[in-house]
Amino acid sequence: MNSNDETTKSLEEIIKEYELKISENTSNSEEIALEYSEILFSFISKELDSIEFKKIISELKKLDDKYKNKEIGLIYAKSLSDYTFEDIDKEEYKAIILSLKKLDEKYNYNEIGLQYAKTLCNYTFKDIDKEEYKAIFLSFKELDEKYNYNEIGLRYAETLYNYTFEQI
Repeated sequence: MNSNDETTKSLEEIIKEYELKISENTSNSEEIALEYSEILFSFISKELDSIEFKKIISELKKLDDKYKNKEIGLIYAKSLSDYTFEDIDKEEYKAIILSLKKLDEKYNYNEIGLQYAKTLCNYTFKDIDKEEYKAIFLSFKELDEKYNYNEIGLRYAETLYNYTFEQI
């Protein structure tokens, strides 16, 4: 199937097709699952309603839970991070942050850590208090020490800047 065929199919059709492909083919089901996760992620660039977005995240979580593959985990992390740009409430945002933290702990992969850091940084644009900032700073400190990755350090610095700006 070529990529043009993929873009004309609905999300539901893709889900059904790939669930069948994965169940039928045990020899390379992990490769199929990675391909499937990439196709699901490509839907995020389209205009989705909240239900479709949550369906994609749910499918990616299932794939991550089943295959424990860091590339699938990264796609799942990117989807979670992207979802925070939707109009979601603070509790849902916190749940996503917790999911990203768990993914980071599961894989110890700097690119997943970066998605976690981006989401933490963006969370500071919500109405948060000093205690939440403290928790975010601790998370950043852990990420920075764990990875020593410039992109994470940049988000950490941006968060510190946001905090000082808030205090003025």
